[in-house]
Amino acid sequence: MFLKIIPRRIRSPKFWILVLVAGLLAGRVQPVTAGVAPNTERPRIDFDVVYKLLLPYGVWEKHEKFQWVFVPKTAPDWRPYRDGQWLYTSNAGWLWQGVEPWSWMTDHYGYWRHESGRWLWVPGVVWRPETVLWQAGKGLVGWRPVALNEFGEVRDSIEDLRKPGGWNVTQVTRLSAPLDRRSYVEGADLAGFLEAGDYCEHVFQDYRKIDRQGPDPVLVWPDPGAPPPIREIYELSAVDEPPPAQAPKRKIFLYRPVFAQDAAGILRRIKINLEPPVEKPDIRQIIETGGTNSLGPELQQPLSSPTKK
Repeated sequence: MFLKIIPRRIRSPKFWILVLVAGLLAGRVQPVTAGVAPNTERPRIDFDVVYKLLLPYGVWEKHEKFQWVFVPKTAPDWRPYRDGQWLYTSNAGWLWQGVEPWSWMTDHYGYWRHESGRWLWVPGVVWRPETVLWQAGKGLVGWRPVALNEFGEVRDSIEDLRKPGGWNVTQVTRLSAPLDRRSYVEGADLAGFLEAGDYCEHVFQDYRKIDRQGPDPVLVWPDPGAPPPIREIYELSAVDEPPPAQAPKRKIFLYRPVFAQDAAGILRRIKINLEPPVEKPDIRQIIETGGTNSLGPELQQPLSSPTKK
């Protein structure tokens, strides 16, 4: 009954389409768009950004096997994953946060190699919470950098993994606090651990059971009255962006960009930055201007007219 008293012109769908268009043009009606929750989208960048950000902290070098590696400026006894802190996350398990200003990149993409008494970083494009192998035994827990293939499988030999260099071994409960060089066992304790220890893993219960590397968080925070602090990873859009003010403590904010290049592409970007392509001379322009000094010796010959036969 109510519709009958409304003019037919206003009841027409065309009328309301015209009203909507007019409102949009006048700026009074805002189009509805799908929103993205804050700090949930990883930024996408070119690897040139990483190349330049790492330059103040070391040098890029050519490598006969890996093509290009980054060598940080460190003390002779420095090793990766030693100075920093382990945090446990629901998204990814154990997450390493190093104190070095380059840790956000080198401890989470690619992997470390030890050659000729120094550590080299082999760049990669896949983000991981850490790139280590875990081992436990005798009340101790340890980890060391490892090389991974594209499937995340360890490439190091058993013989290499048994070498003490690169291992960081400490009491399991020490993982609840920041770590430094004073936190680790050495000498006979380290040798005994490597001999008797075994691969360390646990099962994390979320909406399903997930097998993860490293010790069970309950062993690190054994207080039955206080459950282990489990964080959740959120995203930052720049390496120097501060976390949101008054964010809940359970949230941890990381800069972990996605790269525009694949693994081969980032190596090409490093090469271009270190070995810029040499521009070839424009021969036509040189001939037109009558110059020959910039030509090679084989081209610095007088131009002769073709002989008539």
